Amino acid sequence: MLVNSTVYEIDNIIRTALPRSIREPVRFENIMFRDNTFHLYGVSDMVRKALKQNGGHLARYKRFFHEKQLFDIPTPKLELHREMLDTDVICTAGIRREIAMFYSPWHVDNMFHLHNDNILALVDTVRHTPGCQQDTLECDLELTLYQFKGDPARKPVKAEEALGLIFDNRRHSHMLYEQADQTPICFSRVVWGRGPCFMYEVQQAPSLLRRAQAAVAALRWKAFHKLEISSMNKQTSSSKHVVYISRGHSGPRSIGNITTLMDECRRTGAICTECCDWKQNSFKRTLQKIAHADVLMGPHGAGLTNILYAQPGASLVQFAHGAPWKPIFTIMTSLNNGGVFTNIEIGKGPWSNVSHKAVQQLVEAIT
Repeated sequence: MLVNSTVYEIDNIIRTALPRSIREPVRFENIMFRDNTFHLYGVSDMVRKALKQNGGHLARYKRFFHEKQLFDIPTPKLELHREMLDTDVICTAGIRREIAMFYSPWHVDNMFHLHNDNILALVDTVRHTPGCQQDTLECDLELTLYQFKGDPARKPVKAEEALGLIFDNRRHSHMLYEQADQTPICFSRVVWGRGPCFMYEVQQAPSLLRRAQAAVAALRWKAFHKLEISSMNKQTSSSKHVVYISRGHSGPRSIGNITTLMDECRRTGAICTECCDWKQNSFKRTLQKIAHADVLMGPHGAGLTNILYAQPGASLVQFAHGAPWKPIFTIMTSLNNGGVFTNIEIGKGPWSNVSHKAVQQLVEAIT
């Protein structure tokens, strides 16, 4: 069978060049991969002109932290062929009928960075990929993640479970590269790159807010559907559900008089619970505890990122010393359908006690 290769961003969106940043994905159809090169066949004149203007390079997966380079993924070359792709001759191993996404994870042992730098960026990419439903992330072909090594200093905590919500298959990229050294591999569709890190970039470009909120809504739907959590809607109750995101009962960011805090919470008439034993709880069990929350509260930390899975429009109350993270956490809370963030100053840790004033501020935030 003879087929042409296409570049969605150029052939359909009519862009004049390939993206130079991995924050702007590029999507291919009917291409062959071999020797770290994507081969495109019978492409349009627009594609030829755009690739020439761009130098024919894809954006590089490159990451620095405190001026130290953590990884730099070799970017596949692009090679154009005037003839159409003869799948019977070139694709001797068959065509992988999947949407293949190539990705390098970063900082996946931290819930905030796992979602901001990885999960939401990938969700946004899937939402705008042809053949995928924007509201549910359901696609007409299987989604396969070919994962580069990424940051070797990090060990994922919830990353595997979270990535499993989005992708049907996950494979190490080195297996693909090794196979492609021996024989050509043909793909129905390929995506290189991923979407923006919303919680950072919405600060600079507020117009991204609605797009980011849509990504969170799609992620939440997909998570509840795939994990078979009974309902995305609040359980029948007139009382507010408040969940305290614990950092344990010892350590610099634990709160000593949490019992007092929870008692005051319950006096408002709210249903107040504590979550979670992070060493024991699976991702599913965590979401089950958070799914019906109208308010999440807790000491500053990455665990507050779970606000993304709370009730749409849920509020987030953070106890902290100072407020350097206030802009980021304000945006993060608003991504879940316009939720409101409140920062309560409780002085320097360790926090053996939360002041009466802070407790009163909490009551006001809940009611």
